[in-house]
Amino acid sequence: MSLSKEKKQARIMMHVSLIIGALCIIIFVISIAMKLWLLAPCAAFCGGIQYFCYKSWQKKA
Repeated sequence: MSLSKEKKQARIMMHVSLIIGALCIIIFVISIAMKLWLLAPCAAFCGGIQYFCYKSWQKKA
């Protein structure tokens, strides 16, 4: 029982979004700890976008 090509791509992109989102959260925490105030909102914004990308790919999977 194999999945269609679109569902395979959606699952791969879900994992990619999850990994990028996790890296954004790590960068956010590190930038707050190191008091890099310009990087923190950028990392939070990127993490938020990855959350919505994950949800959109999840609907397709």
